Amino acid sequence: MFKKLKIIIVAENASARMGGEAILPLHYFKFLIRQGVKVWLLTHERVRDELYETLSEEDFNRVYFVPDTKLQIFCEQAKDFIPNYLAELVMQWTIHVSTDVRQRKWLKSLVKKLDIDIVHQPMPVSPKVPSCIYDVGAPVIIGSMNGGMQFPPAFSDMLNVFEHLMIGAGHAFSEIINHFLPGKKRAALLLVANARTRQALPRCACPNVLEFVENGVDLSLWQTGDAIQKKYHPFPSSLF
Repeated sequence: MFKKLKIIIVAENASARMGGEAILPLHYFKFLIRQGVKVWLLTHERVRDELYETLSEEDFNRVYFVPDTKLQIFCEQAKDFIPNYLAELVMQWTIHVSTDVRQRKWLKSLVKKLDIDIVHQPMPVSPKVPSCIYDVGAPVIIGSMNGGMQFPPAFSDMLNVFEHLMIGAGHAFSEIINHFLPGKKRAALLLVANARTRQALPRCACPNVLEFVENGVDLSLWQTGDAIQKKYHPFPSSLF
């Protein structure tokens, strides 16, 4: 039954080179292909060259790219001239929402064209960042999200008063904006990595929440402890 589903993964970035959460949608995409699932990927054109180099021709043809806009180019350039926290809060957020809005338009068409059963948005992983992916013609699943961490008290003096205020304002703003960009409010299912993330969701978020481990280890890429031990220790494993 699972293999009969048609799934499209939507993410601002899908990349193994950008670091952080950008690799998640790419992992999902490759894994589902290996499982024989009919899956497509919708992402930003900034990762086109990487995916062209690393995916097979058949898999690459299952990827759709939304183009850059003048607004996004301006925000990206402006990030170099303002403090990092402002760049993340204002410019990066603007780029994200701009991409989200255009991806929603594309999704409405792709859901019909490809007869999609499920739309999956695995990033951003922050529970507070709003989503514009809603009412696209198929159920939307968001996550798995992982967040809600507080700045360690022992290091709180690393932030100045203005930065503390900006973080507090950002949290308050996220509650408001999630009403106006209601992706998490209208989602069919929200995936969270733990109870802390569940508590950090906007109060208006969809009540259908499932805890789902976000981080995993691909054992095809890494050796097990036993294999490493035998390679580097000429002693019986019982000694360790």
